[in-house]
Amino acid sequence: MRLHITGLVALLSCVILPVARAQRSSANATSPRAIVDAYYRAYEAVDTAAMYAMFHDSLRFEDPGIPLDAKSKREYIDGIRRYLLANTLTDVKWDIRRRVFEGDWAVVEGTLRMTVNGVQQRQPTRFTTLMRFAGRKIIHQIDYIDYASMRRDQYVDGWQVIDGLYAAADAMKQGDTGAVDRFASFYADTASYEDPTAGLVGKGRSQIRAAFADAFLSGQWGDMKHTIDRRVVQGGWYVVEGTISGVRRDKKFTARFTAWHRVARGVIVHQIDYVDYRWLKSAGGV
Repeated sequence: MRLHITGLVALLSCVILPVARAQRSSANATSPRAIVDAYYRAYEAVDTAAMYAMFHDSLRFEDPGIPLDAKSKREYIDGIRRYLLANTLTDVKWDIRRRVFEGDWAVVEGTLRMTVNGVQQRQPTRFTTLMRFAGRKIIHQIDYIDYASMRRDQYVDGWQVIDGLYAAADAMKQGDTGAVDRFASFYADTASYEDPTAGLVGKGRSQIRAAFADAFLSGQWGDMKHTIDRRVVQGGWYVVEGTISGVRRDKKFTARFTAWHRVARGVIVHQIDYVDYRWLKSAGGV
């Protein structure tokens, strides 16, 4: 059975989506098995009213991987809000492969896929969840999710976008419109571009393309080479630092730079460059 919105992510939806649907099957669930089934049906439908209704006010929710240890429904939701300040999760699908029921406890195990900060997982992540019931409510839930493998997979994909961008930038040369098009394809249609050190602001792929086309197709810039010495990623932002070398108006130059890139759905939606333009000025001005 393919299910949408897993433990952590479903409550995400509860926090940010309006409670617009009426409680349905959860009201009729009496046994642990029926509650589990109703719980995941609600996740699949993103039925926020039903999901809230299934949690006891005295809920204890644990997720050692975040880490999160909430001792009430309200505290749990507050914890999810804090988590979401650094992450955007969408398109979550989880596949339950095993279920065990013993007294007032249920345990499920399987795999999940999700998109984190716009980068889709290539490989599924393993998880297991334990639930304890009091009456018709979930009063204790413990999630174990292999976040480490999830992050490695997602960040590899995000870095592929960044590495592709700089490879495309280094390939641009005079008169090659195809190279400029390949470079521009790494940006979203509505991408934002900033360079505070040069006082530049751009909005949209077409405007970003036009600026680089003007510089490279005319031959003002050439033989570009970005050497990335350091890289850091957190919360969807990919940050690099290193040097740029090339030719500016027939004069060779080398300059230090750092750049912030926000990646979502496989493209750059926001970029902020900082460049040491003292060196570029010696090569004919910025």
